Amino acid sequence: MIDQLVNTGRNARGVTCSKRDIRLRSDGVTVDWVCSQNGRTASTHGEITEPSAEAFHEKTASDHIAEGFNTTGTIDGQWLGECPAGMRVGEMRRDAQAESKPTP
Repeated sequence: MIDQLVNTGRNARGVTCSKRDIRLRSDGVTVDWVCSQNGRTASTHGEITEPSAEAFHEKTASDHIAEGFNTTGTIDGQWLGECPAGMRVGEMRRDAQAESKPTP
């Protein structure tokens, strides 16, 4: 999980981050980033907790400075068993129509 956090945004075109702070805690990770793309800057604070080896809770808040608005999000994940045929570790399905694949 930490490797994925460290590399988030590095493969995106035109993204530069003036701050990329990742702190390990006993129960998870705290991240603070300030990144810009196309002249727009956003600061993000996130906390990921792992109450067990089979579950996680992620809470993020971003301040889109130039646009003047904020966003928040919460994700709860839980181990449900082996991956279905055709899926790899790190992929997730949000619903029957959408899929998310990890960056190689």
